[in-house]
Amino acid sequence: MEAFRAYLGTWPRLATKLMERLAEALEEGTFDHNNADELRLAYKEAQQVALERIEAGKTPYYGIVYPQVLWKCPNCQEETTGAYWEISNPVTKERGMFRVRLVHELLVHGESYYVEPIVNMSDTLMGQDEHHWDAKKLLKIIDGMPVPPEALQELQQLAAKQAEEKAAAAAGKGH
Repeated sequence: MEAFRAYLGTWPRLATKLMERLAEALEEGTFDHNNADELRLAYKEAQQVALERIEAGKTPYYGIVYPQVLWKCPNCQEETTGAYWEISNPVTKERGMFRVRLVHELLVHGESYYVEPIVNMSDTLMGQDEHHWDAKKLLKIIDGMPVPPEALQELQQLAAKQAEEKAAAAAGKGH
């Protein structure tokens, strides 16, 4: 998933684009930052302009959901904020949520999944839970975007593999 990893790393964060537009408006002197009503209107205008710019660039973007959550990677000890990335398509308005750890595993460690231990209240290991990118969902979100062919191919291959694994698991359970 190297090509998709590189592509994902180029996506803008909505909050960053919003702050850039607010900084521009502040420099232009279009609002008084000490006036709550003007600040509220400037924020609304900045949000509209930021989204229009993202839409014009036809680039998927993301927002951090629950930014107050702090997570520390057990592998590299990097601290990351947020529980989920909400990935959005500015043209079709499709969107979906992906765990921050899953995004971190791909961007930082090059892994498209991770295994999380399941422990009880006394910290006894009860099992493991695997978390994978939902390639089918991601393909639906980025449909219509100018995706690099290599990245699209990697996602399509992952989606096909996941569909085969799901069908094999269902067949094994007698469904």
